[in-house]
Amino acid sequence: MATHENAYANWMERMHNEDAADHFSCDKKNLLAYLYAVQAPTDLLFAKALEDTGTIAESCYTKKQYRWNFKTKYFNEKDWSSIGVHTLRTDEKFDFDRFVELAEFEIGNGRPIMFEAPKCGIPYFLALMKQYKTPTEEYNMNHCYMLLNVSREKDQLAFFDVYHGIGGIHYSSLAETRERYTETSRLWFYDCYAVDYRVSQLDLNAFYQTHREFLLSNYDELSLYQMIADMLPYEISETLLTYQVSSVNAVSLLYGSRLMFSRFLKTIGYPEDLVKRYTELVNNLSTIQKRVNVLFSQIELNNRSNANRFIIEIKRRLNEAFLQERSLNASLVNTINSYPSQESLKGASSYA
Repeated sequence: MATHENAYANWMERMHNEDAADHFSCDKKNLLAYLYAVQAPTDLLFAKALEDTGTIAESCYTKKQYRWNFKTKYFNEKDWSSIGVHTLRTDEKFDFDRFVELAEFEIGNGRPIMFEAPKCGIPYFLALMKQYKTPTEEYNMNHCYMLLNVSREKDQLAFFDVYHGIGGIHYSSLAETRERYTETSRLWFYDCYAVDYRVSQLDLNAFYQTHREFLLSNYDELSLYQMIADMLPYEISETLLTYQVSSVNAVSLLYGSRLMFSRFLKTIGYPEDLVKRYTELVNNLSTIQKRVNVLFSQIELNNRSNANRFIIEIKRRLNEAFLQERSLNASLVNTINSYPSQESLKGASSYA
């Protein structure tokens, strides 16, 4: 059968990691890259992205979960249809070869495929895990892949993926992937769907009202900022890989949710001065994430010489970010009380 390179070539050049905080699960990261590439109004889905810091703390510190396992209350499948994104699933039970046939049809009609399989199941991902020295006990964990093209002639599958914050196109042998499927078939295709995006009419005021109701009911003591500051001195004595550290995961979720929320503010037409202040908060959180990652990367390499200096700076920035967000939350409520509809906002929407 012919390849479907024309169906995805236009997306491929524009696809890259859109989750600078590296906080989304693999399925959301891959889908996010695709939706930005096809210029879907994705930012509108972040109307409620101001994730509760207490919930983040419970996930990272109490349950010791990775950020990628966190169930965000935004950018979820039930909301995708509001911007014209639909998931197409089949009730048919299929093996690998039938999956390839179905994928060829959907991709040929411009719809990429999302499916679950073990991390060790696709050759390119196994190579990435070895490159980054991922613990072998994670090899059989499931990952959500985005398949962009099938070429029987080239014996090639083309994927988009984000790993350790780096997004790109990856290729694997069709034959080798089939062989790996036979070894671990019971772990494949727990979920599998085609992504169908169609440009649709947008009701900007509906998104704004969802956002408005969320802010009016939202209350967050922002206790996570102090918790991160308190935990850092203890965590530097632990023997963990950087991505396993609770504060690394907490900072990623904190920064990521605020980053996505800021995209909605810019998109829906908030006043410029408020958007600028929120951008300053996001930039501060970005710097905090970088400093925390460097701190624990050095600890991982048994280099502790600058640990105290990093912790002092991180604590100062955390306190600054706490004060920024507390002030911004009050300003946001005042703004939505002043502007009851999206049309009454002073700024210009990106989708007007």
